[in-house]
Amino acid sequence: QSIIFTCLFCTKCGQHTNKLFDHRESSSFHILPKDATFTNPACLLSSKSENCEFSIQYNESSSYKGYYFKDLLWLNNEDNSELLFPIDQVMGCAIEESGELFKQKANGVFGLASNIRSLALGQGPMTYQKRQSEDIIESLKKSNKISSFIFSICLGDEGGKLQLGNENNSQHLDNSLKVLVKPLLIESDGTYNILINSIDFSNDSNLKIIIDKRTK
Repeated sequence: QSIIFTCLFCTKCGQHTNKLFDHRESSSFHILPKDATFTNPACLLSSKSENCEFSIQYNESSSYKGYYFKDLLWLNNEDNSELLFPIDQVMGCAIEESGELFKQKANGVFGLASNIRSLALGQGPMTYQKRQSEDIIESLKKSNKISSFIFSICLGDEGGKLQLGNENNSQHLDNSLKVLVKPLLIESDGTYNILINSIDFSNDSNLKIIIDKRTK
């Protein structure tokens, strides 16, 4: 359920919408040590640093390298006019990025995968270990900030919207239509699954599509 974005002192980062995160401006920021047991993916045990570092590669070959930290994550309301509440959250500082992550406008990724368990990569055989942290939706529900384990993502030509905790059709072209909610099946590795009957694509020959069935 990684939340990762580009940070100060990034040695290989692209040009993104927002400036690099400067940890020096946060009084609640602290880097996690290498022995932290509540990160996803796990800390790189092979790293010579005492910090909890990570290296992630996605299916389309883009990647992140960086370190984990803990800080207060503030969520905005829909029109960005008000900071609603903070969540004490484990996040990742990217100091290197490649591929689509380097070229995209967004500064990072906002993972929503359930934190049931994750693959711990260390010396010797690969092992699965349970995590102590909660994903963002679990944190919000536990603190009574949202009423239901519901989220939706709406993508548009100029960005999009992420809705957490309830249904909202106010931005739909036809807001008289009822929002359909599909129960998510949580697999043992923390991924969500839904049954897809069909997918329709545009006839636009310039449309580029990546179907990534494993990204968290």
